[in-house]
Amino acid sequence: MSKNVMNKHKKPHRSRYEIVNEILRVVQLRNQSPSSIYLCKPLHIEYGAGLIYRQMHYYTTSLVESGFLKRKQTKRLDPRKYYEITDKGRHYMQIFGELENDMKPISDDPLKQNLII
Repeated sequence: MSKNVMNKHKKPHRSRYEIVNEILRVVQLRNQSPSSIYLCKPLHIEYGAGLIYRQMHYYTTSLVESGFLKRKQTKRLDPRKYYEITDKGRHYMQIFGELENDMKPISDDPLKQNLII
């Protein structure tokens, strides 16, 4: 397979802010369900945000320490950890969404695509 064909299938790199927003989005979606079946477990974050375990662990640890997420455990015979989003995490998502919407016209303009902000 040629290099040009391989590059077409690669995902663009994401910034740390985009990865954090994606993790928070996954956790929020899982937490919106009233059923305890939909607790947000680490594996859900890995698949939902497209991360490997090491990346997921790094980011979730940082987000818990920063107060964006809460790490909890089920009260069963086989306790499992899961994550919940905090008000601070929701606030981050709101601000990130507003910034993303404000930047969209710049990124859609082909003349400004090479502009470094």
